[in-house]
Amino acid sequence: MKIKDISKEELPREKLKEKGVKNLSNSELIALIINKGNKEENVIDLSHKIINKKPLHELKETELGELTKIKGIGEVKASQIIASIELGRRSFLRTNFKKTNINNSEKAFCEIANDFKGDQESFIVILLDSRNNLIIKKTMFIGTINQQIVGSREIVKLCIQNNAVKVILAHNHPSGNLEPSEADHKTTEKIENSLRLFNIELVDHIIVANEKYYSFKDEYLL
Repeated sequence: MKIKDISKEELPREKLKEKGVKNLSNSELIALIINKGNKEENVIDLSHKIINKKPLHELKETELGELTKIKGIGEVKASQIIASIELGRRSFLRTNFKKTNINNSEKAFCEIANDFKGDQESFIVILLDSRNNLIIKKTMFIGTINQQIVGSREIVKLCIQNNAVKVILAHNHPSGNLEPSEADHKTTEKIENSLRLFNIELVDHIIVANEKYYSFKDEYLL
């Protein structure tokens, strides 16, 4: 069926105008995003095919290459779909979740206290914006902490990718000893120097052991 053979009131754009966006089906929303069909299928039929192959709960996790495997979907249409989904995700995160503010060592400890499990050391970075709001936290690696293993480059890269201007480091001591080791001091200094080159502030370094913590900021001036 050609698009001109579909009644005007059934076209997604007209339905949006008359009934509002909430009354459009998932495939109709996709049709508005990709805008055009191809020689074999009109935009509505093509959108139905996309939703049948990739339901909405899967579509939000789909990558470009997966969409282009669907016949009739090239990189342009696939990019439009993925960009629209990502825009919606970011909007949802900004408006529906209260930001976690981490402005002292106790709040930093509470944020990561349950992330350390087992008898292995884990190294976590907490990324903050200029107002100390949590952007993300990420376990960089699991294993013995030393300045050779802890890569400053990876931490800087993560900060830049997420527009972070402040960082809190955290790792645990399975031994139960809260006292920072010489390697802890050297690692902290190395990372702080690397971050400073990019105008990123190292706010603190938290060591966790036996449900307690040591703060470099509170007990040791960086």
